[in-house]
Amino acid sequence: MAISEKTKEVVFQQREALQHRYDNNLADIEGHKADIAGLEATNKNLKSEIDALKKDIPVPKPE
Repeated sequence: MAISEKTKEVVFQQREALQHRYDNNLADIEGHKADIAGLEATNKNLKSEIDALKKDIPVPKPE
C-alpha cells in the first residue's frame, strides 16, 4: 500500500514540530544549567558570609 502525499505531508509536519520542540527543550536545559551554576555560586558566597559572621558573633546556645 502506497503512502499518500497528504499522509507524507502530515507526517513531515509532525516530525518538524517535534524536532522544534526537542531543540527548544535542549536550549531550555542549557539555560537551566546556567541558572543552577549561578545559584550554586551565590549559595557558596552566602555560606562564606554566614561562616564569617558566625566567627565574629557566635550563635547563642540555648539555656
